[in-house]
Amino acid sequence: MRKPSVLSAYPMDELSGIICEFVEQGKEVVFTAKGHSMRPLLRSDKDQVILKACNPDALGDGEVILYRRDSGGYVIHRIVSRNKNGTYNLMGDSQTQLERGIRPNQILAVACGFIIKNREIASSGKKYTRYVSFWSRSKTIRRLYIFLFYGFMRLRYLAAAAFRKIFPKK
Repeated sequence: MRKPSVLSAYPMDELSGIICEFVEQGKEVVFTAKGHSMRPLLRSDKDQVILKACNPDALGDGEVILYRRDSGGYVIHRIVSRNKNGTYNLMGDSQTQLERGIRPNQILAVACGFIIKNREIASSGKKYTRYVSFWSRSKTIRRLYIFLFYGFMRLRYLAAAAFRKIFPKK
């Protein structure tokens, strides 16, 4: 079991240089996922991603990558397809809209594994590859999951707001 990464305490824009440096040296980098776009695979502030160097021209469908958007933001998403011009189409596991035209020079690293509920899962493992195969093909289940997850999040937010209104702090 890997120890939690010290890198988790820093914003991604500060980490990018460190991550790139470590990856270029052939080291693996472990950091805690932020955000909900890769749910149900990754839970924000709980699960970790293990990154390693990659050849951006040799990546395949289903692989999870760290890339930098043209706007400067850093994102971890899954490759859905590759275009004839060499760019990639990506999507988070809890999303339905493709992010098109990601160039190979925007790709910083590929996930070689994940630490989920304190268990290390290799991206080449049988259970993980079955998850990728199932989740990539099941658009209806993905939409239902998104509806239920974000509906629950909204309901939880509204309930907390109502509670604060009824029982204000003194």
